[in-house]
Amino acid sequence: MMHTTLHIISRTMFSANSDEIVELVEGGVKQYQTAVRPHLLDLLGFPAWFTNLFSHRKRAVAVFDEFDSTVNQLINDRACEPNNKQTDLLARLVAARDFESGRGMTAKEVRNEVVTIFMAGHETTAQALTWT
Repeated sequence: MMHTTLHIISRTMFSANSDEIVELVEGGVKQYQTAVRPHLLDLLGFPAWFTNLFSHRKRAVAVFDEFDSTVNQLINDRACEPNNKQTDLLARLVAARDFESGRGMTAKEVRNEVVTIFMAGHETTAQALTWT
């Protein structure tokens, strides 16, 4: 179900670029979940400086660097298209304007919205479908 919901949300959010994003997220999430699990040394009460010597947490955070750069590139691509023909969520977020000020979101704000929706949306939906 996780794989299925990743594809559905990715297609909705990124349309043509969805398969590339799914591969990045699947690999990244798997590595991240493995790396952030408590280490035996954490459970035994060793000091943080000692457990960090054996930890993969720094590497786990770096796992999503490629995902971030890909999303940032997609945001830039959507923002540079004069007559954006994409109808995905990313294009709509980039094109959205505040009614009063006429300003749009910054690239960082769009990225944060996309990542939050993407990461939170696929896991909870997959779990609900699995239980159903």
